Amino acid sequence: MVKFPPLNQNPGWVSTSNPLLTFSMFIVESSTESLWEKAPDMKGFSLTELVIVVLITGILLLMVSPLVRNLLPPAHTASSARRLSAVIMKLHSEAVFSGRTHFLRISIETGEYTGLAELSEGELVPAGDAGGKLLDGVYFVDAVIAGEKIRQGYADIIFMPSGMVSPAVIHIAGGEGDGISLVIEGAMGRVRLVEGYFEETYR
Repeated sequence: MVKFPPLNQNPGWVSTSNPLLTFSMFIVESSTESLWEKAPDMKGFSLTELVIVVLITGILLLMVSPLVRNLLPPAHTASSARRLSAVIMKLHSEAVFSGRTHFLRISIETGEYTGLAELSEGELVPAGDAGGKLLDGVYFVDAVIAGEKIRQGYADIIFMPSGMVSPAVIHIAGGEGDGISLVIEGAMGRVRLVEGYFEETYR
């Protein structure tokens, strides 16, 4: 610790002609000595106390996290449902404006879905970028098309040039069991998102 001499002593580098500088040095010395005198009396947390606090915090987080997770919306499932809904509406529009029948082919096992367009010869070709895959942790439960429940393999939803669509309900779910039903109205081709497993099929 640097010791400053009393005001009546001059170490050689302090100018006695500058009282303000000398007084400043005295203040610094007094403050430094005051801090060192108080330091031994200052107490912090012991290692045992810190460990106990961390343990209690961890237990509280474990107890609260399931409740918080249940309050939050199923983000991945809802996002997958919105993406699939956008593809369905896009295929409906393309079928009407192009005058060609379009299909949405769903792979129940892989979670993939592909938009297809029918050529004049009956050949099916990919309908642009209309397609995708469910997000990680989200899967197809089943698809109910015109009253028929499909739980494996492929399910095809038809989009006619007249605007008519195969009435269908697509059920998807996430890892936590949260489910969303995509209800496709046959007459207008509109899509409604319903939480849970929706049973009724629009005809």
